[in-house]
Amino acid sequence: RAIVILRNPKNAIPSYFNFLYEVKNHLEGHSTRAPVEAWVAWRDVHFDEEIQLWKEHLQYWLSRFDANKRLIMSYEGITDPVAGPIFATELSDFLRQSRGVPVIERESVPCIWKIVIRYRGDAAAARADQSRRRLNLAAPITPEIHRSLQEAAPVAPPPPSQAAAPGTTTLRSGASFHPYTGPQIDRMIGVFKELTTEFKEEVRVGQILGAYADALNGVKQAMGLPVS
Repeated sequence: RAIVILRNPKNAIPSYFNFLYEVKNHLEGHSTRAPVEAWVAWRDVHFDEEIQLWKEHLQYWLSRFDANKRLIMSYEGITDPVAGPIFATELSDFLRQSRGVPVIERESVPCIWKIVIRYRGDAAAARADQSRRRLNLAAPITPEIHRSLQEAAPVAPPPPSQAAAPGTTTLRSGASFHPYTGPQIDRMIGVFKELTTEFKEEVRVGQILGAYADALNGVKQAMGLPVS
């Protein structure tokens, strides 16, 4: 059994680069977004590799487990302020089918979702921050990450005025704008279409990928480019 959480690569790839940037510059995890110029330089070197890895990740999990043995969810859905508790309940129901997995009462799931996902309350935020730090410290630096770290531009930490506000330990400071070129956007949309065709019986996957394509077409429209 497996739980697979997808995130639009439009946002997942920059988020990964922010992680590399923080490690490279010895910054707190989830504290700082990399400058746009650093992102663009790294993006143009690594984009093709990263979108291919994103595609292969989904192919692997969809091929390895039967549909009744896995749950496909989106990061956007599980963190949505309206739909999030609904998806969290679905996750709880899926876990309840597994032997030896303790699950809280179904009616308590929305409350727990608010604490875990939305970090409501200073105590919950502090516990989440401590857990995140332990995970970051324990994570091995693979050769691929080491290579990417060497290419993540070293830049001085932001001034205190740009630091993350107290109680928002999951939010990074800095500009959230991470641009792509037209061909890069087309490649992401192309990957979604390829996966939708390959796994045409996976209704939820098709819905998620369709939403991702719509979001990217919105970016293309804002850039004055024709939609795909």
